[in-house]
Amino acid sequence: AVLYYDPQKWNPIGSSHGGCMERVSGSSVNNYRAYTAQAFERMGGGPMERVVVAAVHYSHAEHGLPDLGADLRAMMQQVGTSKLVVIADTNRECHTPSVQLIKQLDSQAGQVVSSDLRHSCCFPHWEHCYDRIMATGFPDAPTILPTKSPFGGQTPSWAAPNMHDPMVARLSYSAPVLARLI
Repeated sequence: AVLYYDPQKWNPIGSSHGGCMERVSGSSVNNYRAYTAQAFERMGGGPMERVVVAAVHYSHAEHGLPDLGADLRAMMQQVGTSKLVVIADTNRECHTPSVQLIKQLDSQAGQVVSSDLRHSCCFPHWEHCYDRIMATGFPDAPTILPTKSPFGGQTPSWAAPNMHDPMVARLSYSAPVLARLI
């Protein structure tokens, strides 16, 4: 799992955390379906803003969710934020609400916002709404984030079996305001 970010806007805080969601092939430790998470602080001289971002490949069952949730909550507590963004192949069908997925990770999460649900998995049939961008802790963000496909709904000629259709979602919200001393 990999996170890409704009280093002109965000500074990583501390070390990244990561792991795997489940075990396969008789392993004694989780070794399949990776996740990585990193805390960031906004740069640029405005009010301090911190967020934890995770890229996650969920199992098809509930494997690893308690450990992932504990890891994310610990990171949020450590850096002092309630903001969380989860970019995931959730392996959950279209009828599973994104709010349920975030609440499984953090039962105290506030308003949950999400990319719209799209049939993004998997080539060549596109039957499942597995891929999501979800967030909590962002005031005034729309519940359904404006979402688009970089391929514009067209399957590229180089698509391979089980490829997921990528998505981009825009998270717009009210930025924190500095307290004024009078």
